[in-house]
Amino acid sequence: MKIVPDQPKIAIIGTGALASLFGARLNQAADVTLIGSWKAQIKALQQDGLSIHELTGKQHHYPLLARHYPHELYDFTPADFAIVLVKSYQTGLAAQRIKSCLKPGGVVLSLQNGLGNLETLEAALPEFKVSCGITMQGANITRPGTVVHAGNGPSIIDVQPFLTPLFTLFKTVDFPMVTYEQYGATSISEVIWRKLIVNAAINPLTALLGKPNGFLATDPIGRQLCIVTAIEAGRVAMLEGGWPAEKNGMIETLGIEVATATAPNRSSMLQDVSRGGRTEIDSICGEVVARAAKLGSAAPINATWLKLIKQVEKVDGGTQGKPQFTAQELRQLIS
Repeated sequence: MKIVPDQPKIAIIGTGALASLFGARLNQAADVTLIGSWKAQIKALQQDGLSIHELTGKQHHYPLLARHYPHELYDFTPADFAIVLVKSYQTGLAAQRIKSCLKPGGVVLSLQNGLGNLETLEAALPEFKVSCGITMQGANITRPGTVVHAGNGPSIIDVQPFLTPLFTLFKTVDFPMVTYEQYGATSISEVIWRKLIVNAAINPLTALLGKPNGFLATDPIGRQLCIVTAIEAGRVAMLEGGWPAEKNGMIETLGIEVATATAPNRSSMLQDVSRGGRTEIDSICGEVVARAAKLGSAAPINATWLKLIKQVEKVDGGTQGKPQFTAQELRQLIS
């Protein structure tokens, strides 16, 4: 049952695990619709709603509206807010969906992985108020219509007056959200770069090694690979001005800390290559490499992971989670 009388209207762009989780939570206090193109998920939500296996071990069911873009938007009442929760390579397509479902002057908040999403959305959507942040929520889809909630970390956003209603809404439904100031960062750029550094140091390595995150914290060579990747990405972040120089000393531990805390997890990139899907490597290591080049520098370690993941993406039928390299082989490639 909804808990506020005058409900804002929210379009969540995406129908995957995080989009579904956010939709179910926010639907308690807002008029929420998921907009995407995954037919099986949309059909399941339309027919039966969403089942969530909660962190408590219990399973709850939530009614949740979903519509297919563009076929089911002909009578859609424009939303006040759009929350973008799609893979980074879908950001351009997400912008087209937003144009079809958001009222003039509406608010767009990206909580995607990687760098470059904000620039893409701002260029495509000049008529809207656009911002970005990150989320530390974790979720997986076991089958269409069913989500496993895997982690209840905060979503971190910029300090912008137009984001205040969303901030309040998240608090209303007890879904953790903080500003970058409350998180102890100097800017939202620092927050985004922090997650990018962690993703660069963990995701491609676990995908190439076929190992859960914890391997990078316990295997001596895996640990070394994680650290040197983080240091290189962090150096680019500092060159760009997205990471404060006074926090330079903490960069090398970022990936290891997260790998330790999420030891059993199989990274999203490992899951992607396992099933033969496209990864977000371009917006992670690819952005590190591209931004280094613009600054007259280089990021050869990230460039190596970018090249290798591109190759692994082409494995017929996916890797099925099998290792494509050993840690020793990867170390030799960057020596």
